[in-house]
Amino acid sequence: MTPVHSLIRGPVLFLLALLATANAHAEVVDLYTGVAPVASQDEAERARALRAALISALVRASGDSTLTGDSRLAPLLDQAPQWAQNFGYRQEVEASSGSAPVVRDYLQVRFDPVQVAAALAAIGRSVWAERPRTLLWLVIDDGSARRIASAAQVSALDALTRHARERGISIQLPTMDAEDLARIDADTLWGGPSSMASAAASRYGTPIAMVVRLARAGANWSARFSLADGARSDDWAGSYADANAALAAAAGGLADRLAQRYAVAAVERVVGDYVINIAGIDSAEDFARVQAYLAGLSVLTAFATTGAEGTTLTLAATLDVSPARLRQVLAVGGVLAFDDGALADERRIGLRLVR
Repeated sequence: MTPVHSLIRGPVLFLLALLATANAHAEVVDLYTGVAPVASQDEAERARALRAALISALVRASGDSTLTGDSRLAPLLDQAPQWAQNFGYRQEVEASSGSAPVVRDYLQVRFDPVQVAAALAAIGRSVWAERPRTLLWLVIDDGSARRIASAAQVSALDALTRHARERGISIQLPTMDAEDLARIDADTLWGGPSSMASAAASRYGTPIAMVVRLARAGANWSARFSLADGARSDDWAGSYADANAALAAAAGGLADRLAQRYAVAAVERVVGDYVINIAGIDSAEDFARVQAYLAGLSVLTAFATTGAEGTTLTLAATLDVSPARLRQVLAVGGVLAFDDGALADERRIGLRLVR
């Protein structure tokens, strides 16, 4: 087997009536792009909005919404024009169930990833690179029946998808085809345990499942949220002025909780050298899959193959997180997992290829 080269890398009806065809796959989010509302496309307005767009990019890249109030950002924001790599404008139609749609203009700017990472490091934060994709079950109760929103309705749920995108969160709605309908129904999602939502989401290969239950409550909307992450679950609820506010809250609540669980804080980045054994490498295809995955891991700053015996590959690797944090990062990717039965010590980690 050829050694891996060393790699170094620094109303309810209102919602349901707006059906439109959409891609069923979760959106891939660029972590280094920020957006800001603008009143025009002239140069002065763009210069003003660049600072807000940089804050947006920093929040997206770190997953930390509290950055908007961090006073240490002020001198960094002056660098926004120098760090901008390209920009453009886009329009979005923002609607609520109680008013006419409004067209808003946004400046969209992609910033230099190296500078964004450096800016975050300067204030004790770091880029949250590995993010779990979330399968979202949205159950809507119109008073007569409960329905599960499908991927074909995603364009009707702009408040949800837009706010998730602004936070760098990738969400996916179920297709609600015959297989989904055989696994779950609206009433079960409405009142059943969150573990059932996770089980029904397994076909999509998402490690996280979230259930949003939305219903009219007098003049307002009530929402109950459940986030299922393996054996862990988190439940919260709220009352909102309209359905879009509830959907925006769903995206924000999801982003905050995922960041709390999976984002790696700057203080947790401790560099160490390890020997990593990876079991289950049965073919050249397996080897290529593992190599490509390792090359994309932000927490692995260097690795090199040092040997292979049977179906086990041995690497010398440099990590900038603890093994405990590596376990969380690997759970997001679904390619490698800790082999708790393997011999391990403080500087040796046993992994296995996930099938």
